[in-house]
Amino acid sequence: MADISHRDELTYQFKIVDSPVVNAFAVPGGYVYFTRGIMAHFNNEAEFAGVLGHEIGHVAARPAPRPTAGPCGPVRVVAQARHCPGAFPVC
Repeated sequence: MADISHRDELTYQFKIVDSPVVNAFAVPGGYVYFTRGIMAHFNNEAEFAGVLGHEIGHVAARPAPRPTAGPCGPVRVVAQARHCPGAFPVC
């Protein structure tokens, strides 16, 4: 799926977060995260593929990340909580 996205120049990274929360989220730069909870929630590969494609779509729709500083100091990638209920900031 990543190879046929509109951002095929990115090297996508797919990770499992050790959390029981049912959630998946993507952050700029090609990083896609699935929680342990959502992985257990899927009933088949089609459900997983649907969420995977959805998250890749978020990456494809976002511009490349820009370096900024914030309350945590240098850039740290965080989930956008307004779009990803249950996501937790990394700080």
